[in-house]
Amino acid sequence: MTAVGDRAFLRSAFSTVQIPDSVERIGDGAFTGCGNLTEITIPETVTEFGKCVFGNCPNLKILTLPENMTEIPFAMFESTGIEKIIIPENVQNIDYFAFALCKNLKGITILNPDCEIAISSTGMGFTFSTGANAETAKEYFNGIIYGYENFTVQEYAKQFSFKL
Repeated sequence: MTAVGDRAFLRSAFSTVQIPDSVERIGDGAFTGCGNLTEITIPETVTEFGKCVFGNCPNLKILTLPENMTEIPFAMFESTGIEKIIIPENVQNIDYFAFALCKNLKGITILNPDCEIAISSTGMGFTFSTGANAETAKEYFNGIIYGYENFTVQEYAKQFSFKL
């Protein structure tokens, strides 16, 4: 097996997943809506990720990303239960909504000082958010972003008044 296909496990009921080392690609929405999923380790062999791979997995709290990962796609972890995440040094780009509406997200560490963090063209959604204002639908982030001083992470955090 070299790939987990698009929506392969959509809304499945399992709580943990062990992805075999033979897998190189995880498709769009492969694990979206897996409400019981609590933990996943992505092996180093996975080099390609689709959009919304783990979206709407509210109990997903433990996540280990591969060191060779280079991009975090659109809404990859939207509405998960992740509390802390370390973004590997090889990640060059984090697409918008990647960690949107993650109500338990308290800390993000970004190890690449030049990592680009996408900004939604509408200005309504953040790449990182812990909730949204019910009246305005504007998202907010109550966690802390850890990264290098005077680099892209700090610029992003300052632009939206996030804690560093």
